[in-house]
Amino acid sequence: MDTVAHVFLFALVYIYPPGEYPQSLLEESFWSVMEDYPILFGRVQHGADNGSASVLIDPELKPLLLFVDRPEDHIALAQERPLNLLPLRDERIFAVKVSKLAHGALSIGLSAHHSVLDGDSMFQLMESWGRAFRGQSKLMPCHDRSLLFSTGPPARAHPEYFTVPVPIEALQAKARSSSGPPSTTSVSLYLSPEELVKLKNWTNPPDQPAGHFASTMDSFIGLVTMVVGAARDPQYSFRSSNAINGRAKLGLPPNYFGNAVFTAIMEHRQEWIGLDQDKIAQAARRVRQGIERTSAEFMRDTVNYLDTQPRQERIVLSIQIGKDFIVSSWSGMGLLKPDFGSKPVYAGPVRIELDGCAFILDSPQGGLEACVSINKSVGERLPGLWQSVRDRL
Repeated sequence: MDTVAHVFLFALVYIYPPGEYPQSLLEESFWSVMEDYPILFGRVQHGADNGSASVLIDPELKPLLLFVDRPEDHIALAQERPLNLLPLRDERIFAVKVSKLAHGALSIGLSAHHSVLDGDSMFQLMESWGRAFRGQSKLMPCHDRSLLFSTGPPARAHPEYFTVPVPIEALQAKARSSSGPPSTTSVSLYLSPEELVKLKNWTNPPDQPAGHFASTMDSFIGLVTMVVGAARDPQYSFRSSNAINGRAKLGLPPNYFGNAVFTAIMEHRQEWIGLDQDKIAQAARRVRQGIERTSAEFMRDTVNYLDTQPRQERIVLSIQIGKDFIVSSWSGMGLLKPDFGSKPVYAGPVRIELDGCAFILDSPQGGLEACVSINKSVGERLPGLWQSVRDRL
């Protein structure tokens, strides 16, 4: 995933309740942690031969750490999650913006080059910073990128990726110049722990055929996907992508620092879209089947395939923004672990202008939350459709 992640910005914000957060201690502990991450000092470059991504280490190009005063209520900001909680990152790989909020609350906005790290890596880095801030031992990362090197020629094609015919920067510049006012909105869809149990029972009826099991996460992602599909007018067939953390399947160290995310693609035909129990259960099973197809062998072959591509800096996911649906789950990955004397009241994405993506988060009050960025007209219909399913669980 290092290869294709360069088109995405990795952005994350933590919001903490009122407490004692001395700036000097935040700075001291941050730079102590940065000693363990030399790969964050420098910039990403693409090779002239095949466009492969690498990091040019430059001790002078160190991560940005910015402190600002922002006398706003932390609860309101946790609900609004505005983009300006994040730092503006130049060619640097990593930037942090610490905002001192009203009544002693705090927000930490993070922006990073996605080719260098994924969510799992960022959460471990943040947990280590919190531990250093509290005077505890840091978490040591594993920087051995050779664990994900190519092992030979690929055995299959990988239609989950696509090579664009022109430099991606040109496409991005064209999109920026032709874009009008923001046409997307962000909607939060939540289920409590009790509702999640009911949903899993819903998607795993006693009379289902053998081998049709769907986990709680499968069921939640399937439900979110069906609600989005049902909210579109007119409804149409589409595909969804599910980001898969490859660490466990590939036997990587749990502290592997990098981008070990792979992609599962699911098809959702128009006649499969709906909010009745059977269609939601089928969607959950499609999610499970996509995850099972993304085996260790598949992941290794993906690396081999990407390594053979002649213009790696032009490879993107074969997902159409505005038509398809991108899902990334940050649940169960330690998102809420970073502790700076208090646990966060919110940890997750800011509101982004992207039509058709969702981040699955562990909610601080328990349960799961999907932060969905979607076309405004679709977003207006999401809460009502979501509630209609909750009422039937």
